[in-house]
Amino acid sequence: MPLSLFDSGGLSEMGGSLPATTFNGDLTIGANKIKTTNLLLKEGTADILYLKNAADSTFKDLYVGRLIAATGISFDNAKYITAPNTDNNYTFISARDNGVGVVEIARLQGAADPYFQIGRDDTGVATNSVTDMLVLQAGAGTNNEAAGFGLGISFKLGNAASEVEERASIDAVLAGATDGSEWARIQFGVMTSGVMTYNFSLLSSAFVVAANVSLPAVVDQVQIGAYDIGAGRRTLALATEEAIAAETITPDKTLTVRINGANYKIPLLAV
Repeated sequence: MPLSLFDSGGLSEMGGSLPATTFNGDLTIGANKIKTTNLLLKEGTADILYLKNAADSTFKDLYVGRLIAATGISFDNAKYITAPNTDNNYTFISARDNGVGVVEIARLQGAADPYFQIGRDDTGVATNSVTDMLVLQAGAGTNNEAAGFGLGISFKLGNAASEVEERASIDAVLAGATDGSEWARIQFGVMTSGVMTYNFSLLSSAFVVAANVSLPAVVDQVQIGAYDIGAGRRTLALATEEAIAAETITPDKTLTVRINGANYKIPLLAV
């Protein structure tokens, strides 16, 4: 007849109860199941379920078809999640797409250069609009955020001294925090001479260059920057590989541009 194990200890058979039972040898349960009404695992005590090798006390693998955690899954320090150790195999993370079903949103992908993939490729994705597949969120809980609050993506690179430090970053910054009239900027940081600088920003209407840099001629590049031609007189700076020479320009051959809210004509020369 079937045996049931209860958290109060002991075995029961056919509705009857047996006292707490100790097995001094192996307990073999053929093709049937062990069922419990309450298996209590106490963290930090001896009353916890372990799967160990009896010879060397190393932990062993536990294979389950599906693991459902009532509260959460906790790991000790420096533990890991890994995909199968076979070529091109992967482990994926899924979530429910409302009204559609459970879909893959990320994976650990084995490859010649393994990678962490974020995004979807399923029939629940709209074919004529943008689907958010990576969402980065920053907030201060019930505290009110102020101008300067933001979220950063840091790029850490090594150097010739084997030092891994932040060498570049992309930051989304709340420039105006008033409810209903917020505005933000994306700023790009790069390391120059060992120091992080943030001289480039993207606004809703413009790309901003904050640095005052003299741009000499360059090879295989075109550079755009800013340069102070006098006190309080910063202007557009260009650098090209093409040599620049003074020429006589026909006045009516011009290109109209708008600078600081006013129209100007730039002379053109056929080449």
